[in-house]
Amino acid sequence: VPKNIKKKKKKQKKEKKKKVKIVKKQTQTYSYQRYLKPFKSTRGTGRYDYRYKFGAELSYDLGYIDQAPAQNFNEPQPYFDSMWRRVRVNHAGSFFDQRLFYQLEYSFTGNSNFKDVYIAYQDKLPWEDTSYRVRAGNIKIPFSLSRYSALKNLSFMERPLGDDPFSLRRKLGAEAKVNTKMGKNNIGAFVSVFANSIDENRAGDGSKPGATVRLIYTYKHAKRELLHVGVASLMQDYNGEDLHYQQAAESKIINNKYVSTRIKNTHNIQNNYLDLLCLYHNYYFLANYTTSQVKADKDNYNFNSYSVEGSYFLMGEGKRFKIKDGKFAKMKVNKGSALEIAMRYSYINLNDKNEQGGEEDDYNFALNWYINQEIKVMMNYIMAYPKGTDDYDGLINIYQMRLFFAF
Repeated sequence: VPKNIKKKKKKQKKEKKKKVKIVKKQTQTYSYQRYLKPFKSTRGTGRYDYRYKFGAELSYDLGYIDQAPAQNFNEPQPYFDSMWRRVRVNHAGSFFDQRLFYQLEYSFTGNSNFKDVYIAYQDKLPWEDTSYRVRAGNIKIPFSLSRYSALKNLSFMERPLGDDPFSLRRKLGAEAKVNTKMGKNNIGAFVSVFANSIDENRAGDGSKPGATVRLIYTYKHAKRELLHVGVASLMQDYNGEDLHYQQAAESKIINNKYVSTRIKNTHNIQNNYLDLLCLYHNYYFLANYTTSQVKADKDNYNFNSYSVEGSYFLMGEGKRFKIKDGKFAKMKVNKGSALEIAMRYSYINLNDKNEQGGEEDDYNFALNWYINQEIKVMMNYIMAYPKGTDDYDGLINIYQMRLFFAF
């Protein structure tokens, strides 16, 4: 065969491969996404290798609350409500091959406005496959898996019962993390110290310093096959301030938090946490258990909560997990869309001795449609059973939906 003919055939094969690649990229893009490209730099610029990212998060909730009549209680009326669950803007930047980085996030909704406001540094240690990270500012406190994970990366509209009262939101403090990888095994340790958050200091709240320790172990058998175990302990000094534990029924739309207790003149609290996660391709299973020990002038109290949840992706790759941070990561919707069904049972008990804050069981059924990387629709049906509370004792049916956009 002449050489000229061979060269032509090679060129034709290369052109066909290029065409196929172009078609694949087109199936993963959307018309509006080209306007988002200027908000993020993919390559470092300048002598300091600076990279940046600007983003926003919008989520709007609609819900219908149907409270069934309960014995010895006035018949409550069902109602419909809606709200902007989140309106946030954020900015992140990094230097020196992303070793030095920072995060700035502000919320226009909720009781706290300042979210992630910190500076951090990460690098490798001399030991093989060992790395560290330190950060300081208004940060998430390492304790529970669901609280440490971003809400937008969870399978339900709200976190399980017990996570709101027993886990801390962002605080002003410092965190150090070390990770080491040994084959398929990853071990991580988190230590943090903290005081009041930026918003708490602005409101003039009493000082409540504390510290946490979190240990994680992850065994990654293969791609999208892993087993994770985490334990954590939280200590906080209340300095005689009142402790207020309250829990809504996995919904921000519901008006009342029936499970609630207030303990006066609290000295300190110690919360302990355990979680177990199994991720296998399109499935995941998560169970956790939390206890809270409270020391006060009047007495010492013990409260607890636990939950079990799981999901299956009918379409899409399934849940993603960031091993080094021990938290859920952002979903990847490569082609078309993804569809997820999920179920969760959670329980909280705020009854002990003379403090009778009530207990509650929740059954949560979720359907999530990930339209693309930025847009998703979430639907939750919750059967909530508050028991032994002052205001309500019976079944609450909650139907709620979230329209979500973030980049």
